[in-house]
Amino acid sequence: LTCSCMAERNFDPMEAAPVSAPRRSFIVSFDGFSSHEELCSCAHAALRTALPFGGWRVHQRLSHWPAQPTDFVVVSVGARSELVARNALLEHRVKSGRPHVRTVSLQRSYRARRPLAGDTGSQHEHISQAGAGTSRHPKPERLPTTANTLPSAKTMPHNFITTSLNASHWWSRGVTGRGVRVAIFDTGLRADQTFVRFVEDIVNFTSENNVTDDRVGHSSFMAGVIASSHDCLGFAPDATLLIARVFDSNQASSTEWFLEAFNYALHRKVDLINLSVGGPDFRDIPFVNKVRQLALAGITIASGAGNAGPGWGTLLNPADDSFVIGVGGLDSTGKLARWTSRGMTLWEMPYGAGRTGVDVVTHGEFWGQAPKGDCQHQWGTSVACPVVVGVLAMLLSALPVTRRRQLLNPAAIKQVLAANARPMANLSALEQGMGPLDPFAVEAAIESFTPQVTVVPPELDLTTDKCSFLWPACEQPLYATVQPLVINLTIYNSRAVPSHFASPPEWRPHSNAHLLSLAFSYEKILSSCTGYLALRLAVPHDAANSYGEVSGDIWFRIVDGTNGSSTDGCGVAASEDRCTVRIPLKVSIAPTPPRNRRLLFDVFHSSSYPFGFFPNDDLEQVSMELMDWNGDHPHTAFVSLYSELRKEGFFIEVLSAAWTFFNASLYGALLLLDPEEIFLPGEMTKLRNDITRKGLGLVVAADWYDPIVMRTLDYTDESTGERRICGSGGANVPALNSLLAPFGITFGSKVYTGIYRLGSSMIGHFSGSSLTGFPAGGLVHKATLQQVTRVKGKIRGDAAHKIVGVLGVHRLRSREGGWIMALGDSSCLDDALPNSQMAKRKDCRGVLISLLQYLLDRDPARSAGGAVAAGARPALLSHVLPLRLPLTDEEADESHVATSSLQQMTVLQQQSRVFGIITGCQPGNKSCAYPLVPRPVWVEAPPTLPTLSLKPVAMPIAFKLQHAAQAERRPDPNELLMRPDVIAVPALGATFVLALLLWSRLPRRRRRARTVRSSSSSSSSSSSSSS
Repeated sequence: LTCSCMAERNFDPMEAAPVSAPRRSFIVSFDGFSSHEELCSCAHAALRTALPFGGWRVHQRLSHWPAQPTDFVVVSVGARSELVARNALLEHRVKSGRPHVRTVSLQRSYRARRPLAGDTGSQHEHISQAGAGTSRHPKPERLPTTANTLPSAKTMPHNFITTSLNASHWWSRGVTGRGVRVAIFDTGLRADQTFVRFVEDIVNFTSENNVTDDRVGHSSFMAGVIASSHDCLGFAPDATLLIARVFDSNQASSTEWFLEAFNYALHRKVDLINLSVGGPDFRDIPFVNKVRQLALAGITIASGAGNAGPGWGTLLNPADDSFVIGVGGLDSTGKLARWTSRGMTLWEMPYGAGRTGVDVVTHGEFWGQAPKGDCQHQWGTSVACPVVVGVLAMLLSALPVTRRRQLLNPAAIKQVLAANARPMANLSALEQGMGPLDPFAVEAAIESFTPQVTVVPPELDLTTDKCSFLWPACEQPLYATVQPLVINLTIYNSRAVPSHFASPPEWRPHSNAHLLSLAFSYEKILSSCTGYLALRLAVPHDAANSYGEVSGDIWFRIVDGTNGSSTDGCGVAASEDRCTVRIPLKVSIAPTPPRNRRLLFDVFHSSSYPFGFFPNDDLEQVSMELMDWNGDHPHTAFVSLYSELRKEGFFIEVLSAAWTFFNASLYGALLLLDPEEIFLPGEMTKLRNDITRKGLGLVVAADWYDPIVMRTLDYTDESTGERRICGSGGANVPALNSLLAPFGITFGSKVYTGIYRLGSSMIGHFSGSSLTGFPAGGLVHKATLQQVTRVKGKIRGDAAHKIVGVLGVHRLRSREGGWIMALGDSSCLDDALPNSQMAKRKDCRGVLISLLQYLLDRDPARSAGGAVAAGARPALLSHVLPLRLPLTDEEADESHVATSSLQQMTVLQQQSRVFGIITGCQPGNKSCAYPLVPRPVWVEAPPTLPTLSLKPVAMPIAFKLQHAAQAERRPDPNELLMRPDVIAVPALGATFVLALLLWSRLPRRRRRARTVRSSSSSSSSSSSSSS
């Protein structure tokens, strides 16, 4: 292994391969540190036996990067040789004591586009990536996230932030951050700046040689918030700063640059890292692994949650990582900022439940330092992030070094931030974390801190009358036959050592244990900082008419080490208080709602970025956001629809499994909104049977699908050379057409956009499909829309407008038949829009709810025999006549209808999770690669010492009103017991039956007694005595 990277530069790697052959760059990560030359030699030895000479290249580190040990190298190989190269690297054997290859992952490149001055809308991460030809499209990755103008800036004092959090209280005591080492990963810093006193180093990790200046202004602002010593003061003016420039002058970056900067921070032994950048790609494996490596080394990273609010499911990585402090933003008035990202994490979708990604919120709008020393006004979560870092640096500097080291790990920092937190009223933990940053509360927690095990959230009050902090998990009660409610708890162990569960968690109920079934899923071995405990809550089937409140505690004990051998700290003989965790649990139980109030929301067939190239549902937004990454879930992109359905008395359950696992006779309708996945053969057969024979309703909302438009979204990554192919539209229309073919319903392959009127509502049809086939007797609402032909910056449409079907309702005429509601566009139902575009959205949620109420409630459209009366239609579609003949759009007969290319279909299969289930997750299936979160394995938890409540629990007024309003209301058992006329007849009947049974059995008892006596007389006295 004498060949090094330096020798690798002596030949042209393209000589042995065609010039046009595409090349892709990969991060090859090792399980240990060594010199870059040694790791290059290892990669060279693995590849030279598997690939032809010149078919690959090991990248040389840039000369201006610091010489330091590393644990990765970058290699480029031809696209056709990717699998061979990956296997060769992973299977290569090296001598004992040398690092081994751990992972081989695609290199990512990032480019940020700064918001324009004066834009007061949502400052979501704008990424532009050079594409083929002259087109430019955004690519969602990591970037700085701030803007520099808001109306409140004119009246806000320059020292607003330090005054608001009373920093002078600590400055007067000499607590100024001295001794705390803080690294800032951003856009650099001017070497001649004067506002930060102690800058130990400024290192440029970009490809721009000899450039360290901040030419953007973002990094200077972060440094000022943390440590400015004059004008626009920072919190810790005596903290030591290390500046890592990871974005160049064009705001471009790459995974390689970040990894080099992370290793630099690790070798320089920094305490805190301000990472005011983020992106939705939580599957950038080298980046995620490196963040966790630093956390396990005791380095605490804080990162902004993002500025994509008020939409849910908009958290950015790495803020959504449990190893990182996720920071949300408050506006100048101290309220939760409309622009701050919120919602659960999406790592666990679809099988599990998302976690709380935001840990703390603080001010995210104020004045700070500019590159040349003057002040500038910015806002965003990356403005809030250095506030948390600055406060922590200030408070930690007051501690002795040994005591400070005890607190310098992410678990301990998160525990002190949450210890005395006061959450804001009427806000969920998914919006605010544990609440606003309070330096006085943090200081008190630091002074009394003891390494321990804690859980977030610390208690689970899921009772519906107190539902705010745990919304939406507590929004509706549990009942028999409900889809299980899954809750994900995050465990923090501030002892910062590997640990494990001493025994399975226990469920110790206090009351009504018979009304709740509980199961656990957890990692038996926890990392040095964090782990998880998932709960699955369900109600037994025999409790269909029960109501009440279940209460109890969940107990578990964490022991240090991996085998319980430790005897100190949280060892086997340690104190119960520090190592045992108790989680109070309260759950509301209600009678099972009638079928026409229950809706099943399918998430199993939804996928989003970063699990593949899934483009934005609204092509108008691709100039700001190319990918669909918010998650099609009732608690993320469809949270407004969920809330409005709940207000109308519907119960929404989440289906995270295949359709073969639910009982259609329990539900009024299945909601299939914006599906990107294919359907299993068994699912298609079952759904057809459920609709035709079990009366199930189906709401299906498609989206755009045009292979010609999809090709305009393809792009080539300039840094890695990867050609990214768009293999999916807004929805998987071909799969939907196959699913609905037995009912004569089809969607077209053309894209339409516009606004139309339905009833009194104006509805936006933004880059949707159209109905090209519908059965006779159905109702189809048509609208005049413009066809979209290509995407280039902004969408381009034909000058002419076309009348197309946008909404259809088909009711099966048979008595046991159900119905189908089909919409050509799902964008009018979701919230996946930037803040600045929210006012323009013309939603159709009210239309959907109105039609649901008509189709599900007991309506006059059905005759006495149960069949649908001819010509029956809802008031909203009273202007629409039933189709005499099946609808057949001319689009279906055109010879030039766009069809997916072989390359597009291959990409779609490679990123399809359901296709991976069918094929068994082949190596080429990217959706199966690197499952960061394991699929939960549930273990039932029998109650420990169950106690049943003898005191009846009063039914909440909300439940009574809700069930009283339903058509098929069940009588209240307590009310019946109060009526003598109801109880008298059953009592007399029971007495008569009992007397009859005694009379019929009396002669048999006498014969049996005589037999026993005769047998006893012939036995011995001892046997008689024993008998």
